[in-house]
Amino acid sequence: MSSSTQCIHVNDSDNAAAAGSSTSNGPLRLNIKNQLKNMVSKKKIRYVCDGFNLDLSYICDNIIAMGFPSSRIEGMYRNHINDVRKFLDLKHRNHYKVYNLCSERSYDTSKFYDRVAVYPFDDHNPPKIELFEPFCVDVHSWLTADPLNVAVIHCKAGKGRTGTMICAYLLYSNQYLSATEALDFYGMRRTYDCKGVTIPSQRRYVSYYGTLITNRLKYHPVPVHITNVIIYPGNPNDEKLPMTGVLINAILNELEVLIYQSDQLIYSKMVRDMNKIVRPNSTTICLGDSDAVSGDVKLVFRRIYSSKRKERIRIMFHLWFNTFFATKEVVDECDFDPDFDQNAVFSGPKSSSGDATKQEGDPKIKSLFGPPVSRKPEPCYMHFSKSDLDKVFKDNRNKYINSEFAISLKMQK
Repeated sequence: MSSSTQCIHVNDSDNAAAAGSSTSNGPLRLNIKNQLKNMVSKKKIRYVCDGFNLDLSYICDNIIAMGFPSSRIEGMYRNHINDVRKFLDLKHRNHYKVYNLCSERSYDTSKFYDRVAVYPFDDHNPPKIELFEPFCVDVHSWLTADPLNVAVIHCKAGKGRTGTMICAYLLYSNQYLSATEALDFYGMRRTYDCKGVTIPSQRRYVSYYGTLITNRLKYHPVPVHITNVIIYPGNPNDEKLPMTGVLINAILNELEVLIYQSDQLIYSKMVRDMNKIVRPNSTTICLGDSDAVSGDVKLVFRRIYSSKRKERIRIMFHLWFNTFFATKEVVDECDFDPDFDQNAVFSGPKSSSGDATKQEGDPKIKSLFGPPVSRKPEPCYMHFSKSDLDKVFKDNRNKYINSEFAISLKMQK
């Protein structure tokens, strides 16, 4: 894997020495502005060279990750759109295309000569699974049209959503064969601490897309019923974290489970007096009356509690998953019986005279005269450890939730 040699920010003295900005008015103001930019970009690798100080990294020779090209006051501490255009025109004139992943904001695309494509999804969330393919096809078509072309990909911070889609393309273009390798490479190229894509659901969706690519699977939504949520609180013998406290380090009065399909709320269930029903090893919440879901599904777990005589709501954790990957084997919705003899269908059973006869009672030939035989529905499970749950995965010190905390979803296909 080749990569561009790029100038990067090393320390504050180098940052202060960086010259050139379309909005600078003197060394002091430049130094303050550069310090603000460095504070906002945190551990991300910056391009500090040739008079530029940009939240921008070359992931590959022809793939650039960057923060949002801003204007006005925001351009003081983020990438100013004029600086970005100046950089791209200097380094890649007439050979760059910008990809905006933000669903929440946009800008004047004429700044980049209208070579801007938009593949939007929300911050701190994965994209819809169907968004990967058109994005990768678009990027690949652009990059292969001319060896000098580069793809400039950004979201707001230029890290999570940007990394999710870049890693998907690295898999699509066979530059990496596994999601883990692609994610590790991106983290190394975009950040100093190798923490590129950190949100569990985003990493999960990169892995999903890798599964589709590796196994040459054709995606289609698979409807399932989520029948149970099984909560594993962790170590029941930990006296410092009572059973209610393992879920959240406070008295838990009510727990609400919400199910979204894409962005639409389709089901919610309130579980009252959780502290009375939590068991030492696991607790099952029945969602038997929930509607079927398919495709991208978001589960939100939030608690409702009283504080200073006020009712408060706090999201404990949430997660995205796709129902296509809910089973070990991906089969068509109308799968034939496993004992089905394909030859018997087309030849038909023989009568005593040797002629084919219609025997509707024989399940092996039912598909010849009616609907195909379906396999008996069996429950399937998806398991999520604490590190797989959005928001709470950051609780490294186990202040709010036990390190052994986990949940499982029981589903009926």
